[in-house]
Formats: sequence, structure tokens, C-alpha cells
Amino acid sequence: MTHVADRYDELLSLIHALASGDLAFRLRVPKAGEPGVHDDLEAVFLGLNMLAEELEATTVRRDAYQTALDELQRTQAQLVQSAKLAALGELAAGVGHEMNQPLQVICNHIEELPHLVEERDHEEILRSADEMQDAVGRASEVIRQLRTFARDAVRSEREHIDVGAMVHDSLVLFREDLRVRGIEVILDLADDLPPIHGNPIEVQQVITNLVLNARDAVTGRENATITLRTSVEPGAVLIDIQDTGPGVLPELRKQIFNPFFTSKSEENGTGLGLTISEQIMRRHGGTLTLRNNEPPGAHFTLRFPAEAP
Repeated sequence: MTHVADRYDELLSLIHALASGDLAFRLRVPKAGEPGVHDDLEAVFLGLNMLAEELEATTVRRDAYQTALDELQRTQAQLVQSAKLAALGELAAGVGHEMNQPLQVICNHIEELPHLVEERDHEEILRSADEMQDAVGRASEVIRQLRTFARDAVRSEREHIDVGAMVHDSLVLFREDLRVRGIEVILDLADDLPPIHGNPIEVQQVITNLVLNARDAVTGRENATITLRTSVEPGAVLIDIQDTGPGVLPELRKQIFNPFFTSKSEENGTGLGLTISEQIMRRHGGTLTLRNNEPPGAHFTLRFPAEAP
């Protein structure tokens, strides 16, 4: 015969089991008509068993969700790294273009020097020396920018950023590539801009990504032009990057900041560049927006909070 006191002991056992994490513990529910069964109490036990089953199922779902979340985070980290490697590939290509021209200039003059010395053409020798010095200066500028890039990539501290200098430096490594492609670059940099506060490498990453997107959009088109403009408004510093490419179709405007969305081929785009750029801008308290296509072409605006004077 089942006594009420025994059933309370079973109830306590269930409570202790659930508290200790044993969600598989169940109370024995007597069959209807079994001697000593108290209908109300047995109904409570049946409900508690159902609750324990739901808790167990919820735990299984939670564990599955956590596993899926962990896998998603790992995949996201891998994709972000892939985007960074793609940017590094673009950087390497830009460095190759930028270093090739001054080195070629120096090689040409070195080949010519023996002849000039033999002819005692002092004027041409001096001209060659000047041109080689200019080429060395250009190569030094590229190396300086690479050292800055490497230095800032290692550290994550934020600092005062001169926006005009940042825009200029972002173009250094791609200037020759843009020239070879027949792309005109127009710089309209405002004077006396207030500084912004941020991570230089991240800000440069955003500018570089937008410039490379503009480059890809205008390559092969007539009057291929990329315009970079800086300006100030109350409490903010703006960088506008505009191209004369085909622009963004109206039906795609809401998708371009979505992860993995790209209009490029799989070999040329990960679909994460604009997503990462927008995240960087948010971390800096700013915004990245796509302006209306007037005139035709893509027009992006970076808006940074200006530092108080």
C-alpha cells in the first residue's frame, strides 16, 4: 500500500535530483485504482514528471544551440580572416606596382650611367641623379607607409588621427595600380579639419576597402574617376568616396551591407568587406552610408565624431 508520507519522500527525491542536474529522474505514477492512490497527489506527480521531461528536452536543445553557436562563431572568425587575407593580397599587389616603377627608373639610369660618364655629359649625369633620388624618395614613402601599416596592425590603441593625412596615406600603396588602370583620382581635402579618435589601421582599412571597391567598379570604363573628399559638420568629420562606375541598383541598396553579399565573382570578393567596414565605423561611434546615385556611380560617406578642441 502506498502511503502519502512515502509519496512526499519521492517528491523530495525528485526535487533533489533536478537540483543536482539529474533531469532523467522520474516519479513512479501508480495506475488508476491502485490501493492507496490519492488522485490529487498523483496528478501533481504526473505534472512534475512532465515538467522534468520538458526541462530535459530544453537542456538538450540548449546544448545543441550552444554547439551551433560555437560553430557559427568559428566560421565567422574564419571568414573575417579570409577577408583580411584578401585585403592583404590587394595590399601586396599594390606594393608591387608602387615599388616597380621607382626601381625601374633607377635601373634604367644605372644602365645609362656608364655611357654618360664616357661621354662626360655632366648635365645628363646630374639629371639622372636627380631622377634616381626622386625614385628613391617615392620608394621610401611606400616603405614608410608599410611600416606604419605593420606598426598599427600589431597594436589596437586608439589615437588622434589626422584625417587628411590618413586619406593621402591610404592611396600611397595603390597610386601606381590606379594610374596603370587609367583611373583618375581627385582629392578634395578640407583644411583645418579637427582630428578624430580611433584605431589608425581600422580607419585605413575602411578607406582602402572603399577605394578598392571603387577601383573595381570603374576599371575599363570611360572617364574612370574616383573622388575622395573631406569636410566637417557640427560635431563630425566626413570622408566621401565617390566613383563614376555603374552605381548600386535600387533593389540591391538594402543588401550591400549584409554578410556575404557581393556583386563580384567568388574569386574577387568575399562579401564581407562592407560588413566589416560598417562594424568598424560603429565601433568608432560613426556611420557608413551609401548615398543616392546622383550623379550615377557609388557614393559612400564615412561620418566620424570629431574630437572636442
